[in-house]
Amino acid sequence: MDILPVFPLNTVIFPGTPLALHIFEERYRAMVRDCLADTRPFIVSLIRNGDAASAQLAEPNRIACTAAITQMEPLADGRTNITVLGGTRVELLQLHFDKPYMTATARELPLHENIGDNLSGLDSKLRSIIVRYSKLLAQVMEVRISPADIPANTSEMAYLAAYIVQIPMIEKQQLLETHDAASLATKLLSTYRRELALFHSLRQPTYQAGAPEYAFSAN
Repeated sequence: MDILPVFPLNTVIFPGTPLALHIFEERYRAMVRDCLADTRPFIVSLIRNGDAASAQLAEPNRIACTAAITQMEPLADGRTNITVLGGTRVELLQLHFDKPYMTATARELPLHENIGDNLSGLDSKLRSIIVRYSKLLAQVMEVRISPADIPANTSEMAYLAAYIVQIPMIEKQQLLETHDAASLATKLLSTYRRELALFHSLRQPTYQAGAPEYAFSAN
């Protein structure tokens, strides 16, 4: 178990996925400096209660993910743009408030890949639906995911799928809290099917009152 800084945010990060952050509050500037000095990650946790911008520290969800700083862009006024990469899923066991920012005693929560789970069948279905969804998403967002970008490992593929899908953060938190790869892949398949059905329904032409009607001949 380690004691790591905690950054409560209105977002969820998954292992192996990137996140861009703009650091402007002094307490989190100090956190970034400490992480760089000690070469250690911090924990990104979706806010459970409170406000990220409040003077009081927001309450984090207890299942979260570590984040390692991979890029840093210092700005002239002391603010910083950073990019982090999700590391390990963790459980926050105890919160500490002896620094300007929150810290927590945390233990790792690796995603279980149980022997006997039908992961190969889930893998192929999940891979196929990620490709379909990302092609549609690319029509409205700057998202480019090719089949070659999708990892072969079930856990890595599932976390990439959770990162890509455009759903509320509370649903992403529920995905992060899933403890085994088979259950996570199953949940993601259901989520992707729902989102694809919604996408297609929104693209269906609708009848508008007052629009001209046309008769078609069978000839």
